[in-house]
Amino acid sequence: ETLEGIHARLTRQAASARVLCGDFNTPQVETVEGRVVTWAERKRKDGRFSMRSSRGDRWDKGERQAIIGLADYDMPDVFRGLHGYGAEGYSWVLNRAGANVRRRFDHVFASRDLNARECRYLHEPREQKLSDHSPIEAIFHPTDASAPR
Repeated sequence: ETLEGIHARLTRQAASARVLCGDFNTPQVETVEGRVVTWAERKRKDGRFSMRSSRGDRWDKGERQAIIGLADYDMPDVFRGLHGYGAEGYSWVLNRAGANVRRRFDHVFASRDLNARECRYLHEPREQKLSDHSPIEAIFHPTDASAPR
């Protein structure tokens, strides 16, 4: 419901540029090919993904509308817009059986007119145990919006 509400609010026309940032606890995985795997899906033994019967289509749609769908309303994911899916970004790490599982739960979505120039995760605060998440930093140059990227 939270992700549905975010999407519903941000799909309204806006008179000015907007930024949305925070801890979304989603997605589960992003592949280098650009596939976003939601928490409504599970990885099968053959490596393919299928829908979890306990969550289903509504959960999947809610995550996708927020993480991917806001780009259709001038609110693209700043990190992915600058780095693509080939770059691993993560803000949260779970140590499971000696292996680190990295998740990109924290996001910045912003109007294109803000002209995002940089976006990165700052791991030092998490590594110093000041938080369980790495903060995300985005640098904008709205006055340079007409300049080529």
